Amino acid sequence: MKKEYFELLLDQLELQCSFAEYSFKKFYGMYIKFDLESSKVIYQTNDEIWFYLRGFTISLADIAKLLVLSTKQSDIRRVKREVLLQKIDILPELSVITDKKLRNALEHIDERIDEYEESGVKLVLNRNIAPNFLREMKGSVKINDQINNFNKTNYTENLFYEKNMLYYAAFGVDIPLNQAYEELLKLKEDIKKIKRQFCEGKYDSEFNG
Repeated sequence: MKKEYFELLLDQLELQCSFAEYSFKKFYGMYIKFDLESSKVIYQTNDEIWFYLRGFTISLADIAKLLVLSTKQSDIRRVKREVLLQKIDILPELSVITDKKLRNALEHIDERIDEYEESGVKLVLNRNIAPNFLREMKGSVKINDQINNFNKTNYTENLFYEKNMLYYAAFGVDIPLNQAYEELLKLKEDIKKIKRQFCEGKYDSEFNG
């Protein structure tokens, strides 16, 4: 891979990091305005908070695409890019960002809806903010005088909280938002450092031409 194209890759990574950071900050600015108690569920919050959560997730997915090539792409090209990324020490610490499960779930919403219909599942939580114990809840629980049968697969898109931890969950898959955001900030700083090192010629020997 030529250096100029790898620099273009770094530019796009930096841009997507900025998009993701903006979305997270907008989301979190809205979240902290909610008056949350230890077991309180906020039902059907406005669409804006989900807009920014989706934006955050989509930007993380785009970052993952740039960092980890699909197996459908050329094996040689994929290996070369991943070797370069490993040499500049980006990939090893991005366990949440490079996990594509949530992105895949959101990309295939039509299939999830078909699965719900075929199984006759009753949706329990949809676009709500809820305490984290409900994220892994199985069985019956009473909320607002109604008995709900919980299972991880029967909620669509929700935000779960526990003390200072937040989890964005959709269609049976979730990510720890705090950890994702920490990885994002570190990646953004790493990219800035690597771009400075590129200018200094540190990685010139790794490239063709």
